[in-house]
Amino acid sequence: MNQTDSFVIVNGKKININRADNSLSFRSLNVEDLSRVQGLDSLRSLRSLDIGGIGISEIKCINTLINLRWLKISGNRLTEIKGLEDLEYLEKLILDSNQISEISGLKDLINLKVLSIGYNYISKLEGLDSLVKLQILFLGGNQIVEIEGLDELIDLRELDLSYNKILEIKNLESLTNLEILRLKGNQIAEIKGLEQLFNLKSLSLSANNITEVKGLHNLRRLNYLFLNDNYIIEVNGIKGLNSLHHLNLQGNPLSPTAVFLSKNQYPNLIQL
Repeated sequence: MNQTDSFVIVNGKKININRADNSLSFRSLNVEDLSRVQGLDSLRSLRSLDIGGIGISEIKCINTLINLRWLKISGNRLTEIKGLEDLEYLEKLILDSNQISEISGLKDLINLKVLSIGYNYISKLEGLDSLVKLQILFLGGNQIVEIEGLDELIDLRELDLSYNKILEIKNLESLTNLEILRLKGNQIAEIKGLEQLFNLKSLSLSANNITEVKGLHNLRRLNYLFLNDNYIIEVNGIKGLNSLHHLNLQGNPLSPTAVFLSKNQYPNLIQL
């Protein structure tokens, strides 16, 4: 096959390329080994590839697809990230729901804008320094304990570290362009470390161990604040947040009096 071909052969079945957007998907087919896909490595003009849920344990035979912009390999049995070194034009990479324990093998993907490695076994934030164009980073559902290794990601707009084991909000000072921060379902006891996030519009700290609303005074552009399912008893710490119009405090031990007073003090809020 050559790069003008418009199909590959998977388990004896012909899979056509979508010529409208140069995309190919054979997700959920039982492939297990990409070397069995006839013609895959010759598709040099391919822009989008979905190989999610096909049972592979190793990334191979796609390093020649140098024009890929979008790659989805979620729901497989990958234990490490490798075999992507030549995909320098890749803009979106999805590796959710695998068995990956370490962030590595990404340093050459310098044009990456979206990276999702949720629901794996990652315990340390590392290996991201060269991804300076990254705008969206999803690492929810891992085993991360500490926020670190993000200093170079100054273009980041959205960061999701929900459902990890994070104890403290820190090391976010350089992420001044961040607009969405999700830290739901961690073990955070105190709201702090957000002072430099002037552009933040949405903050989720639901299902943590927070007892007091504070540390938000610089977040003048904040529209959405999710603090539900914590241990907050009073509504304080949001004075001056004039852009805030949605505050979720459900599942907290607020007294009826505190709720009544807050609704009168902040009449523009949609929810308390």
